[in-house]
Amino acid sequence: MILDIDNVSHPVKNLERAVVFYRDVLQLDLRFIAKEMGWAEFDVGGSTLALREIKSGFVPSQSSICFLVTEIEEEVERLKKEETHFLGEIEDIPGGQGRVVGFLDVDGNRLDFYEPPQ
Repeated sequence: MILDIDNVSHPVKNLERAVVFYRDVLQLDLRFIAKEMGWAEFDVGGSTLALREIKSGFVPSQSSICFLVTEIEEEVERLKKEETHFLGEIEDIPGGQGRVVGFLDVDGNRLDFYEPPQ
């Protein structure tokens, strides 16, 4: 019987470099790093985001991880100062469903910020 999702993982080329981005730039809470396994886990609001180092044949994920945020403009400006690559500007979601913006991590994996309507 499936009870829940334990974690969602993203592939990375270099675990140490990716940990710096997710911990220091995105300011996520690092749970632990298992370098010998090429694995790191972060707590994101009670869910687990894992990074999995791929040593050979790395391809950025075609999936996106979407982070729920408040003050989306402030988050975007903070990340732009860190030279984060954004995929466009903040967009309004049709029907008043909030706002979203996409960006890339250090390995080209897509991430998004989502701010719900107020």
